Amino acid sequence: MLGLVAAQLKFKTENKELKAGKAVWVDVRSFLFHTVIWDVADNVDWRRDWVSTIESQCWSALTRYRYNIEAMSAFLPVNEFFSHVYLVDLSPSLCQVARERFERLGWKNVSVVCQDARSFRLPEADSVDPRMKSTPGADLITMSYSLSMIPDYYSVVDSLPALLKPSGVLGVCDFYVQSIVDVSSRNYTGGAFNRHVNWLGRVFWRAWFDVDRVSLEAARRDYLEYRFGTVVSASERNYLLGGIPYYIFVGCQKDITSSQSGREAIEKLDASFTESPYLAPANHRQEMDKAIELSAQEVRSKAYESAVINLGSNLPLPSSFYQNHHYRIFYNDLLPKHTQFKNEYIYAFNWEDPRVDHRLLNIQRDDVILAITSAGDNILDYLQKSPRRVHAVDLNPNQNHLLELKVASFIALGHRDVWKIFGEGKHSDFRQLLISRLSPHLSSQAFQYWLEHAHIFTSSYSRGLYETGGSRHAIKMVRYLFKVFGLEGQVQKLCEAQTLAEQREIWPRIRSVLMSKPLHWAVVGTEWFAWKAAGVPRNQRNMIIDDFFKRNGLNQDMKQAKDISGQSIWEYVVDTLDPVVKDTLISNDNYFYFLCLQGQFSRR
Repeated sequence: MLGLVAAQLKFKTENKELKAGKAVWVDVRSFLFHTVIWDVADNVDWRRDWVSTIESQCWSALTRYRYNIEAMSAFLPVNEFFSHVYLVDLSPSLCQVARERFERLGWKNVSVVCQDARSFRLPEADSVDPRMKSTPGADLITMSYSLSMIPDYYSVVDSLPALLKPSGVLGVCDFYVQSIVDVSSRNYTGGAFNRHVNWLGRVFWRAWFDVDRVSLEAARRDYLEYRFGTVVSASERNYLLGGIPYYIFVGCQKDITSSQSGREAIEKLDASFTESPYLAPANHRQEMDKAIELSAQEVRSKAYESAVINLGSNLPLPSSFYQNHHYRIFYNDLLPKHTQFKNEYIYAFNWEDPRVDHRLLNIQRDDVILAITSAGDNILDYLQKSPRRVHAVDLNPNQNHLLELKVASFIALGHRDVWKIFGEGKHSDFRQLLISRLSPHLSSQAFQYWLEHAHIFTSSYSRGLYETGGSRHAIKMVRYLFKVFGLEGQVQKLCEAQTLAEQREIWPRIRSVLMSKPLHWAVVGTEWFAWKAAGVPRNQRNMIIDDFFKRNGLNQDMKQAKDISGQSIWEYVVDTLDPVVKDTLISNDNYFYFLCLQGQFSRR
């Protein structure tokens, strides 16, 4: 959580929304946990030892209790970045322990306040930035494993908006249990990836934590999401402690439409999504109320329509409206048309050559491009010509997650890191980069996806990005065949060939394996392989078969015969691969097939 909020603060600093050295941070602690401790501890010396034990264990295990401020130094220089830090706690004894620790560290800008968080208010000197009199409040509020320990959590959460600046960041991390049914109708949670906890887990963890008066009911997280806008949200499991479910929430003030700039932002986003002219209405609120009635006559984006519905119901906007970048349009990630892909993209890289697109389209600066996202490579390639706008559309949301990752990497990372992630397909520090560098540039759904799939880039047991997705089945099968038939050396020579003549000389032996008819009859020609491995939908596969029937004058009644359909796919593959070897140099020109054979790009 600290890494995520630190990344958000750095982003605001880089964009001049926040000045380093002027930020104010309030860290809210719970009080019930301390009450339980002191009720059972009678001996003062023993209590002191117990507190010391809790301090040392919480850093690595459950709560990192009272160490939030110290732990933040791994991401930001606390004594330099923040003008003042307030640790608010109700336990006098633990407040004293905290004061002693900060005195030893020599941090003069940290104050420990022994007070109920509901009544805490910033001193006047820190509540208002002298340059901006109208924006009182803290720049950062954090709560680590404290919301679940507060009995009257409604009043605590209700007190936080008044404490937070309009541009401030709220970070919360806590345990939870919840069924996906609870959030299935909400469009403002920032995605439901990994949020569901099964019935047995809900019963067990709720009973386990009830012993220590820690409440894991879903209403606490739900109310937090209702009172604040979601910037980033994630649901994880701590498997070192038995798989305890916990969540991370990074939020902001809920009502971005309270200012004229916020209202205009919604209209401008809708105009850009629909390619409609932006007209600033004289009475914006009335126009927003009429939007549903006018939707039949006007072209409105689904993001705009969802925003209007939420505003009318006093709900937060979809999380896409609270992102630092608004290029990801709101979508319902629980719809069957999206969930059918089971959190897996099909293409880890594009097959289509963008050079052909450039030659045929002649992209100009005033052009608007609509394209299927796929792996996003060609979308980024089009940007070299600076078109007015590119709309990337894909039914599989995971393909758009991949494009988001590429865009975020180009924005936030240097060439070395970008090459390791997308050139080699592996980066041992990917998870750290995702949290500390990439998260401010990703939508909540994309962040959730890559946090869960960070092993793609970090695992020592995988070959990296380009052996993932649905297309991995075909790539793994081909690599396996090369190994079984002893062709790995020939494949390496093919990828290193410097002339077409040399390449054509090597090809026949490899071709005899890849083009074998038994292989195509049993595997390649099947409908399953076409869709799951090659990403060819049924209708597109049928077009290939129909074309084969027309060229050969065959009866359409024979289309269901497996040998005939397999023959058509076999000829299609032959007509595709033979020209590749005959007319293009894999080592220096055809990077698509080089990537398939080598598992990574060449710096050439």
